[in-house]
Amino acid sequence: MGKKMVKKIILFGTGALFCLMFIAYSCNNNQNPTTKTTGTTGTTLISTPDPTSSAFVTDPSLPPPDMDTDLLAWDGTTTEEPTLLDDVYEVNNANELAWIAAQTSDFAGKTIKLMESINLNDKEFNGIASFAGTFEGNKKTIHNINISKNSVNNIGLIGSLETDGVIQNLTISEGSVSGKSYVGGIVGKNNGDNTMISNVANYGVAVTGGYNNIGGIIGYSYGDLTIVSVANSANVTGKSYIGGIIGYSRNTTSNITKVRNAGSISANGSYVGGILGASAGATIKDAGNSGDVSGNRVVGGIIGLSLINPSPIDDSYNYGDIIESSPYDEIGAIVGAIYSASANLDMNDCYYLTASYGALGVNLNNVATVTDNSTEITLEEFKIESTFTGLDFVNTWSMGTLHPILK
Repeated sequence: MGKKMVKKIILFGTGALFCLMFIAYSCNNNQNPTTKTTGTTGTTLISTPDPTSSAFVTDPSLPPPDMDTDLLAWDGTTTEEPTLLDDVYEVNNANELAWIAAQTSDFAGKTIKLMESINLNDKEFNGIASFAGTFEGNKKTIHNINISKNSVNNIGLIGSLETDGVIQNLTISEGSVSGKSYVGGIVGKNNGDNTMISNVANYGVAVTGGYNNIGGIIGYSYGDLTIVSVANSANVTGKSYIGGIIGYSRNTTSNITKVRNAGSISANGSYVGGILGASAGATIKDAGNSGDVSGNRVVGGIIGLSLINPSPIDDSYNYGDIIESSPYDEIGAIVGAIYSASANLDMNDCYYLTASYGALGVNLNNVATVTDNSTEITLEEFKIESTFTGLDFVNTWSMGTLHPILK
């Protein structure tokens, strides 16, 4: 279908919406009546200096990108030890964040708290190698990230999140993160159990991996993980297991709720999804994808590949274009393919844009039991609240201009 690519960033303040206006570039625009723009909330917008990233979108519950221009710009080398008070490191500038990253400690039992937003000034930053404490973003933003480790695994703002690690109330904005495998905008690999990421957003920090397990938020998750109120609007690219939120979620007890992706998610290999590239049983509820998703094989709007213990998906939608370059037809508006007979795949109150394919692409050998309570709807129906009879518009969702958004 014809497309208009629109880039946008939305500002939210504490307890209220503070609005400025922006509409950035469009390309390959035509008058085809099915032309759509990727997700917007219908609010006023503010420009961003990055002309290469995808649609910027967030929800009122998420921290805004702090646009403070008076931040100390990091010189790429200086480190300063932050104040430690009652097991809390109070980080006031980029020099102090660089000191945190230079330590060999995993900060178990400690809290890293941002007192001000941070400007890493596009200087090469190593990230925090291993983290088991609490990273309290304090509704601040880390700007201009440049982590470039193309031959190294476990790359992100935090390379490995360990048992009991928590990341919350944080925004990253502008820049790029690149590595070999296990690459994420926030976390390269979730290695531990009882970990949590909440109220976190990636606004346009492009994530690139040379190989597998690449995600806008987390590249690969092996441990028991909770994700709630998380958004990605960055482009994510790699070979296989590529997702807007997580590249590959391996743990059957992981819970993923209130998440949205608006970035372009692409793979030159297989297993690519708007939310999860592949899932071994994570529970997904209240998820929305409005970014385009493309790959060679096994491509889905919410999950690319569902395997081992197929994932229940509730109260979710896909608005993005789903593109598979191979002729295998392993492509679905909700799930690309399911390769398991070990459990049911339930798609309950899921909605997707009218397309030439269904909610599920392939049920390999028809061995899995599939419950498909999903609905195919038009562009116009996507704009109408009453279309989404299964979504909670009192507590969780509200209507944007083009599709539902999270409160």
